[in-house]
Amino acid sequence: MNNEPQGSGSEPQKELSRPSAKEIYIQVADNARDELKRSVLSLSISGFAGGIFIGFSGLGVAISTALLGPSAMSLFIAQMFYLSALSSSSLVEHSFSRKTPCIP
Repeated sequence: MNNEPQGSGSEPQKELSRPSAKEIYIQVADNARDELKRSVLSLSISGFAGGIFIGFSGLGVAISTALLGPSAMSLFIAQMFYLSALSSSSLVEHSFSRKTPCIP
């Protein structure tokens, strides 16, 4: 019986550390400054598209719940509309960003 973890080979595990609060703040502040450098048109389109996706997600939940009834499975399906709209709106936000390409 070998005491080494499986798949580790002879290499030691790399040190995995979490960023400090200061490092997180610096990263968020840098991202915010980059966002403020975007054009008004880019920010407007991004905000409008995000609002449309969020609005339609609520409408999708309401319609699917009305059509499928109040069962547990229909509520699960309805929430899938909400989650897919949230992920789509974040992709739209990234597609209008100056630096980040849209990669799903």
